[in-house]
Amino acid sequence: MSRARENADGARLDAPLASPAFTGTVDLTGTTVSLDDDEISLDKVNGGTLGTGTIGGSAIVNTSGAITTTGAFTSIGIDDNSTETAITIDSNERVTNPKQPSFSTRIGLQSDVTGNSTVWPNGAVNSAAVTPENEYWDANNDLVGVCFTAPVDGMYAFFGHMNIGDMDDEHAYGFLGFSISGVGVTTYHSSDWYQAAGGSNYFNIGWHLAHKMDANDTAFPYWAVYSGDKEVNIDYLYYSGFLVS
Repeated sequence: MSRARENADGARLDAPLASPAFTGTVDLTGTTVSLDDDEISLDKVNGGTLGTGTIGGSAIVNTSGAITTTGAFTSIGIDDNSTETAITIDSNERVTNPKQPSFSTRIGLQSDVTGNSTVWPNGAVNSAAVTPENEYWDANNDLVGVCFTAPVDGMYAFFGHMNIGDMDDEHAYGFLGFSISGVGVTTYHSSDWYQAAGGSNYFNIGWHLAHKMDANDTAFPYWAVYSGDKEVNIDYLYYSGFLVS
């Protein structure tokens, strides 16, 4: 049972009380704001501005920078120190990392680059000088030629796939791999490349490597064919990589 309210003169007050008004600011620095079922429109968050959209559901608001949305807020983002979106989670819970270090490129014909025991591209400087035919993706401009420079410490994965052309039966030995800051990691070698190629004058092969790298370490693919005087070609090379963790 509820009691009726009375004023100072004893008169009943049956009308509901109005919601209290509030003016001013609330500092939510370091606070998680949970908006479970209702929607809320915010004009300002600790000096940052919010556009015309609304935030519904649960949200964590980074109060250190501006929020610039022009419509309904459909994903939760984690901002880095430059207010760029570092991680996004969309309404279907799919996570993307727009700034994740990654690249993909295609190198076109490189004529007469090995076959006579020459290592291609023979060093980071030379690998940087290789001109890609198509650079499909380079998230943070970490790739120059075929030389990738790690922007942060972590485990990286690299993939190469190429076609070697113009071989002959003198090409008995060869290897390929990746150079990580000047240290060669051979991932494939053969004592008879010509026979491995089925006795044809071309050889199609792919290789891959996962390796721990420190920030500013470099990585590039390398290969060489020995035991012959005739030089051979790279018909094409696909090269890609990304930060795993």
